Amino acid sequence: MERLRVEIEAESPLCFSERRPAGQFRESMHYVPGSVLRGAVADLMLRDNLEGSAEFKALFNSSHPAVFTNAYPAPYVFPATAVSCKVEGGLRGEGKHGVIDTLIEQLCFEALKPAGLLYLPKCGYFLSAGRRCGARMERHSGFYYRDGDAFRPGKVTQRLLTRVAINRCRAVAEDELLYSPIVISEGSYDSDGKYRPAIFLAIITTTAHADLLSQYLRQIRHLGSGISRGLGQVRLKPEKMTVDDNEHLEQIRQRRQKLNDAIREFWSLLKGLPGCGQPKHNPDNGTYFTINLYSDAVLKEDGWLPTMVLSERMLQRLCKVHDDSLQLVRAYSSYDYRGGWNVAWGLPKDVDVVASRGSVFLFWTKHPEQWDKALLDMERWGIGERTAEGFGQVRVCDEFHVLARREHPV
Repeated sequence: MERLRVEIEAESPLCFSERRPAGQFRESMHYVPGSVLRGAVADLMLRDNLEGSAEFKALFNSSHPAVFTNAYPAPYVFPATAVSCKVEGGLRGEGKHGVIDTLIEQLCFEALKPAGLLYLPKCGYFLSAGRRCGARMERHSGFYYRDGDAFRPGKVTQRLLTRVAINRCRAVAEDELLYSPIVISEGSYDSDGKYRPAIFLAIITTTAHADLLSQYLRQIRHLGSGISRGLGQVRLKPEKMTVDDNEHLEQIRQRRQKLNDAIREFWSLLKGLPGCGQPKHNPDNGTYFTINLYSDAVLKEDGWLPTMVLSERMLQRLCKVHDDSLQLVRAYSSYDYRGGWNVAWGLPKDVDVVASRGSVFLFWTKHPEQWDKALLDMERWGIGERTAEGFGQVRVCDEFHVLARREHPV
């Protein structure tokens, strides 16, 4: 197995709109879809008449094709359990009240028997004179960087362009036909007045031909739509990454251990409440682990029924692990629709129901050692269908659940 880290630098505005507009406006996604990057490489290879070559088949048509992840403006994704103040939402700094994670709090509060508390988090940011904000908190989504245990937002700037349609017969501007694409800006100015280009990072995992992939990635000059109108100019910088199975597996184990230590610590704070019993899934008798979706995932129950919940049976089938003790404890997920365009066929792809990026599935098992290799493979190759196009990217036991939790509930 080989991995490539691909840096995509925008040299003009970018547009990755999946659906055709119903009106004047057409909004772009905030990232570079893996399917777009994959299609650009395949298109270059097809132009070189490599469609029937062994390399093309290995990269795109084999049973284990190369996986092109989505290219995000930051390496980490906020989970569905992340919330922020409704009044001043956002990571700490510049007057923002911060982002917290509610997974551990909600798990422990809802496990109380009888359930004597309604979990409704309030903003605990201290205002002047020791007062707390106390405003309602709502979901916070997007991307972020990590500086040790601190977080920085990873944003892209969007702007509105106005264009006029062209009459194809007369090659002049068509009357009363304006349209306005909302595009990703090619860069922005920071607080110090320094210009920073928009940069996105993707990971490509392949079983072979990484050098050939690097060669074609460097040739890509345009991504997305609107190329004939000056949009989509990019520069790609691929580089090889070292792959160490033992080190990667140890990182997953450490993240899992920290998550369970945090759950036990918080549960110990609630044991003294009147009438508090034992939770159904006792943290002392088993092990928790989370599966966080870092991209939309195409999940099918029994191989055909679309679903937005990753059940115990589905996880065991996809990972080929038999574990009678496995239980889905919580699922924080929503759904959306995703389609696409097949460059080779020149036809639209089928529209799939997907579990949205950021979804979190919390599992409990008595046999965590059985899942070590399966979780390692899941992080590298993804889960569900269409993983080669960037769907089903996964991070196991995301550190955000531990680092962004509140030590004491407000």
